[in-house]
Amino acid sequence: FVQLPRKHQALLLEGAAQLVFAKVSLKIRPLGVVLADANTARARGTNRPGRADIDRCAELVQAAARHLPVPTSCLSRSLALQMMLRRRGIDSTMQIGVRTGDSALEAHAWVEYEGTAVGESNEKVRAFSAFDRAARATR
Repeated sequence: FVQLPRKHQALLLEGAAQLVFAKVSLKIRPLGVVLADANTARARGTNRPGRADIDRCAELVQAAARHLPVPTSCLSRSLALQMMLRRRGIDSTMQIGVRTGDSALEAHAWVEYEGTAVGESNEKVRAFSAFDRAARATR
């Protein structure tokens, strides 16, 4: 931690705080409300950071998740990242998708910026049918 630049230390701490907030929100609020808040939170400002800055936020949320004393899910990590990006004026979108696995339905949550996944491979998320994309396809 102390070897990180101060800016990254602050992002790591913010990521940890957002993860805790996301976990608590998911426990005490209806999922639909939490998701609506995440995707409709106004992107403050007109910040257009580089993709490297956006990916750094994702890396630091992942790092914070690894060091929390409780496990985190892709949903709580995505919520934390979404809120961090929105606070920086970055117009990202949180996605939730499903796919059929070997013997069960699998779900995954991720964040997209300008149509590409943040913090994970596009190949992985393409395997999932995002709810909003599925809804648009049936209209």
